[in-house]
Amino acid sequence: MIAIVGVLVIAAVFGGLVYNGNIRLNVGGSPPDPNADQGGTGVGGYKTPCSYPTAKVTTDIAAWDSLDITTARTVNTNVKAIWFRNVNGQWIQVGSGDAADLSLVAADKDTVYLALSEPAGQAFFIDYKMIEAMNPQLRFYAYQDITGDTIKDYVYKVNVSGSTYASSTGKWAMPSTNVYLLTEDTSWAIPAGGQPADIASIGATSVTKYLKWYGEISAEKKAVALSKVTVTVNSTATETFTLLKVNVPGVGYLDGSQFEQDVQATQTVYSYTITNSNLYGADYLTRPVNDKNEFDFTAAMSLTMTSGQVLTASLKVYDLASTGIPGSVTDTVKLSK
Repeated sequence: MIAIVGVLVIAAVFGGLVYNGNIRLNVGGSPPDPNADQGGTGVGGYKTPCSYPTAKVTTDIAAWDSLDITTARTVNTNVKAIWFRNVNGQWIQVGSGDAADLSLVAADKDTVYLALSEPAGQAFFIDYKMIEAMNPQLRFYAYQDITGDTIKDYVYKVNVSGSTYASSTGKWAMPSTNVYLLTEDTSWAIPAGGQPADIASIGATSVTKYLKWYGEISAEKKAVALSKVTVTVNSTATETFTLLKVNVPGVGYLDGSQFEQDVQATQTVYSYTITNSNLYGADYLTRPVNDKNEFDFTAAMSLTMTSGQVLTASLKVYDLASTGIPGSVTDTVKLSK
């Protein structure tokens, strides 16, 4: 009994750890190297940052072009990256960008949160799906403003249990995180070749006509974020026309019944909403190198027109800028009997 008490006293005085019945001195308070040979379990079972009461974890984050991953982008210039702890639902900022030392505690359970947003004056979309696909330690968590700047953040839950410990610094090196960005195209359009010719001499019997619209992205390695597609007919006589189908690139060849019909005072509007003004959930069209660059918006319409009737059908494709500001491109086709 006296011998056991003596061992515990020595351990307390010299800052040691009792491990498998042996004393491991830890003079100076730094955590022992968890990568050292300690019988296969690590000192006291310590293997990850949050198996200690406190730990310093150093971030390793870089940014790249999604359509050309040899082209680097700059963290905290082209994309803002802020690191957080979540304590009882409250967000606590613990660092920013690359090579930041994050102070974690055991209660964090090897989890930190990464908030990504687009700084003012930049023209990039955060490729949130590719980021999750290319970083196994990340899981998408939320799309919300957690920084208080009124700009919504893409928030990821980051598992740091795979961090490696450096005994020379007493810090842990986080696994590398790669962020991917899409370059915004501010000049995409429906080109002359994507504008269908007017259709005349439509017969009296019911007939299906295809309005073969397509859009173009202005340059390779650029992208647009679609939010909504509408087809508008300048008539309320819906017995003479029916929207059968519309192709929405990246979504599919949609049945007309999937479009909301709104019969207004002088026109009928068919609308398909992809996202309500949020970049998260938008339909991203991209133009990789050597892409044929034809984004098909063909609409199929059933027409049963009366004598002398003239209709116009207008396609309008709504997009979002990287700032979230909406824009659109449009074209109109004349249909006559």
